Amino acid sequence: MKAGVLLPFLLMPVMAIGFEVVGTSGARAEIVLDADAPAPVVHAAAELRHWIKEITDVELPIGDGKSGLPNKIRLTVSQEVLDKYPQKSQFLAGNDGFGVSLDGSVLYVFGAQPKGVLNGVYELLFLNTDIIWARPNLEFGTLFTKRSNLSFTVTDWVDKPCYLMRGWQTRYGATDVEFNWAVRNLSNWSSYSTMKTQPLNDKCGMLKEAYFGHNVTGLYITPEKYYDKHPEYFCEINGKRVRPTGAHRSQLCFSNQDMIQDFIKEFDRVVDAWPGSEMYGVFAEDNYDRCRCKSCEADILLPDGKVLKSDSSNFYSTRFFLFVNQIARHAKQKYPGIKVSTYGYFFTEIPPAIPVEDNIVILLCPITKNVKYPVTSPQNKTTFNKMQGWLEKTSNIIIYDYYGLTKVYPRPADLSVAADYRYQYERGIRYTHSEIMSDGVNRTDPERDLGIMTWDGNSIYYWVMSRLAWNPYQNPYELRQIYLNRVFGEAADDVKRYLDITEYVWHNNGEPSFWSTEPDHSWNTMCILNLVDEAKAALNRAKSRKLSDKSRKMLMALAKGLEDNPVLGFNQLRKEIESNLKSHPEKYVNLLKNSRFEDLLPIVEGKAPLDWTVSIFEHWNFWKDFSYGTAGYSTNETDNSKAASMTGVEHAFYIQTLPVKEGEKYFTRCKTKLEQSPDRAQLTARWQDDGHRWVCVAYNRDFYPHEVKYGEWQEYKGFFVVPKGATKLTLLLGTRNAKGTVLFDDVELYRIQD
Repeated sequence: MKAGVLLPFLLMPVMAIGFEVVGTSGARAEIVLDADAPAPVVHAAAELRHWIKEITDVELPIGDGKSGLPNKIRLTVSQEVLDKYPQKSQFLAGNDGFGVSLDGSVLYVFGAQPKGVLNGVYELLFLNTDIIWARPNLEFGTLFTKRSNLSFTVTDWVDKPCYLMRGWQTRYGATDVEFNWAVRNLSNWSSYSTMKTQPLNDKCGMLKEAYFGHNVTGLYITPEKYYDKHPEYFCEINGKRVRPTGAHRSQLCFSNQDMIQDFIKEFDRVVDAWPGSEMYGVFAEDNYDRCRCKSCEADILLPDGKVLKSDSSNFYSTRFFLFVNQIARHAKQKYPGIKVSTYGYFFTEIPPAIPVEDNIVILLCPITKNVKYPVTSPQNKTTFNKMQGWLEKTSNIIIYDYYGLTKVYPRPADLSVAADYRYQYERGIRYTHSEIMSDGVNRTDPERDLGIMTWDGNSIYYWVMSRLAWNPYQNPYELRQIYLNRVFGEAADDVKRYLDITEYVWHNNGEPSFWSTEPDHSWNTMCILNLVDEAKAALNRAKSRKLSDKSRKMLMALAKGLEDNPVLGFNQLRKEIESNLKSHPEKYVNLLKNSRFEDLLPIVEGKAPLDWTVSIFEHWNFWKDFSYGTAGYSTNETDNSKAASMTGVEHAFYIQTLPVKEGEKYFTRCKTKLEQSPDRAQLTARWQDDGHRWVCVAYNRDFYPHEVKYGEWQEYKGFFVVPKGATKLTLLLGTRNAKGTVLFDDVELYRIQD
């Protein structure tokens, strides 16, 4: 490790005899604030008093040091105190780290930034008690041991973060509870307060950012304001200017100079509406759409005199940054000091062939990274090459990752996170945040149940990842053990055994792990490897231990993933069903129409689809996420029958929807053939209500074979029960990130009677 990396380890906590905070007679210390204490320091005092009272039932006074109590805890950003500890203060310059020093009867918690004092209070509690903010659940997510006396024995150290931005983008927005969980685990950025200045943001000293998220047509050049008068400002696709809609906001015509001048006016409007932010986002919409007008498709003359052709992999990234550079130059002149943030995502994950302005911040989004492995591994070569390209282009990079999108299976991505954070830090990256599932019991968003179940199984990994963002040179295994000990007490070893089993299964399930990977294959692999009974035994041992009420609730939440798991319950039933289908096929009716893909629509007989809006197969619909790739049918089978095909698609499905009733049981299977590695296919059951809205997201089912083979037909199969609220089953045959051809044939769906 470099000297700069070693520095955080040079000034570690030092044990003292004991600084008395609460004694048998009550409070023994006063929390002292300066008269001009900024809001985060005032909040730090309130948090320190709150948690000491939670732990001891004693409330410390907050005042100016005149309470008469023998000890003082002074929270401050005062230059007087910083000068008192010059070595520590120099260490804290320019970051939200903190120093803790004991001088007689005064314990100083100080920082160069107000947020540093708040961080110091949380670490003072963390190192001097057994408190842990394990998950954002008000009922049982914060655990500690009650005590009548409290003394601080760790009272002399300094610490600072490796990453100057650390935080979580919570799906559907963070609630107060989720925001506070992140702050108490030392985050300084949250999606809770990126769109505008929230009171909590100021109170906690968080980084400020305005207009985060896809927005070039959703915020700036909106169709409502501009399309009727200036359709030429918008994407031209298949010879027509496309009006962005709520469901699909297409991109702009980025070469149109008149559009850019109006965009600059809208940018000024945005800055005026939300002054004081450090960054203002100019983000492409969430798709691969590209304007196909002559101007956008014209060759680009580069600064070095070379010509960039429209078929170059970085062509559209270059076209986009020719546009963003103009916005950034305007911002630099009119608003010195602010940054323009934009995504390195989809077509801009590839760096452009031109320089980018030095006030542009790139949110680099490694959307296709396999989190089983660090970004430096051969399995992530494509993502690594794009990151290296950006590192050569600019130092203004924020890593926008997807570590917290894990679904309900325990996913130990913390090991890769530690390696990634170290690698990025050593190459000058100081800013990072990740998307994460929500954990709000009072939420109404469609992923409420899915988010809660995800946290049930992954709280430990989310907590470890939060700690690693502060210092990735910590040992993830040691951090896990701290979590296990504080959350599960006597049951720590038993819970560790359960998590060891799930981790082994995850590493041996034969599939990569992306942000969107469903958990079913891991649960099925646990069955195939005959580890279900051992996993259950570990949890049963844990339940037999003496546990606090909160610890037991955390344990029961974790156990739900295994014990209330439909995949495991269906594994044995599936075998019985297959046996019955084989011995009594006359009792079962395939409910799917055109299940062999033999009947083509007359208007496209013998042809590939004219565009991506139709399926060539009768009774089957087709959906795609992006514009490239082909779909049709293949006759490369021994009996010369047809099979549905798709080639080179990013994300696409053949779809058939049927009416169902809650509680009905179904068995499905299909044959799939993959042309080349690492392509994958999936057979998926999803749910809709009478209004054609997606429902019961947590009960989506994805089915795969345990071991994927290439160049031969394989059977994908599964069993499921219709969840509450669903009136329609949507069966999808699809793939993601396919480079070669994927074939589907002989699809079956049977209703199973009790």
